[in-house]
Amino acid sequence: MKVKDSKKRGKRYQVRRYYCARCKKLHTELPSDLAPHMKKEVDYIQDAIDGVPGMDEAENSTIARWRNAYIPKLEAALSAAGFTMPKKEPGRRWLSEVLSKIYKNKQKHTHNAFSPEAGAG
Repeated sequence: MKVKDSKKRGKRYQVRRYYCARCKKLHTELPSDLAPHMKKEVDYIQDAIDGVPGMDEAENSTIARWRNAYIPKLEAALSAAGFTMPKKEPGRRWLSEVLSKIYKNKQKHTHNAFSPEAGAG
């Protein structure tokens, strides 16, 4: 899988896929610096959402979609798991915290399993 990192460089990741005999579905294990269904690293997405200077490559429509659609979905998933959205403080990697809480606390099988141990390949 190829994604863009926070420095706008292409980076390749090797992700593991598993077939679940119980639910008959294929699951993907993502490293902690990737967000499900996104083609950018978590830090890149967070920097664009937070308005960090130098994020010109991300289109305004993409950033607006992340702010107006993706963040409310994350807030709803956090709430369902019994958590609240962390404060967006300078230097805090809040998006990584959010994804970790959501995917580590899911009781059901998920299409994308969160694995902090899985790394870049």
